[in-house]
Amino acid sequence: MRKQWNGHTYLTTEGDNMEAIIIQNDQLQVTISPLGAQMLRIVDAHGDRLWGGDPDIWGSHAPVLFPVAGALTNNQYHYDGKTYTMGRHGFARTSLFTITEHTQKAASFLLDTPQDNYPFDYAFLVHYRLDANRVVVTYEMANNGTGPMYASVGAHEAYAIQGELSDWQLVFDMHERIETREMVNGQLSGARKLYAVHDDTLPMNEDMFYCDTMVFADLHSRGVTLRSDHHPASVHVSFDGMDYLMIWKKPGAPFLCIEPWCNPPEPVGFRGDLTQKPGIIHIPAGDRVQKTHVITLR
Repeated sequence: MRKQWNGHTYLTTEGDNMEAIIIQNDQLQVTISPLGAQMLRIVDAHGDRLWGGDPDIWGSHAPVLFPVAGALTNNQYHYDGKTYTMGRHGFARTSLFTITEHTQKAASFLLDTPQDNYPFDYAFLVHYRLDANRVVVTYEMANNGTGPMYASVGAHEAYAIQGELSDWQLVFDMHERIETREMVNGQLSGARKLYAVHDDTLPMNEDMFYCDTMVFADLHSRGVTLRSDHHPASVHVSFDGMDYLMIWKKPGAPFLCIEPWCNPPEPVGFRGDLTQKPGIIHIPAGDRVQKTHVITLR
């Protein structure tokens, strides 16, 4: 149900029971929920390009991952001599953000609620901006404290696919030697798998996800396109400044997640301090770090 308040258009979504805002231009309409600052819909001439979020299969659409992306050993991390408990992908995706900006083509969301399991004075902002057929997503991590802060961030957008997964390909911006790192229970096992690539193109199939997620850590490309010879719609995701790319899907489900992360998944059994976590970002007191990825719908 749509309604107006203070010049903003809201959409009440039954699944989230949360009022979501809409930004739009002449090519795109994007619906975003304050719960997790998550995009719920990206609609263009081809229809809704995001997965619908069926809770019987996978109830999310495009979660935002902060202050960690991925699973922690025993759901714990260590910092400054203390042990903290945190679930997979951090707390932002289940937290209520404050809307700090909403114009026709842009919106910003703020999370700065103190957390018992995150001992930093932080502010985390998610900015969405439309530019023609592009959704520009910027994550901003600010350290408001007097000491160093450690954090990471990742995207988890699920794109709807039609037909069989074998109809689709990932096309990298550059020619690549495609080697993925394999996972066990959400953590890196140390094993690697090399895939046959036709120039810059990796054909997709369901068997690729028998070990959960495809982890790309050594790409030259700063972008990838999901396309099909059998369907007209495609999506390009650029991730300059985010060093790791995850590709994931639920077996048999009609979506594929393209996930730029700033950190890789933890190695199996990692028990080091948060400051030693692979890919963690060190943010000095008073500083802020921004990371951006861009979604281009065609």
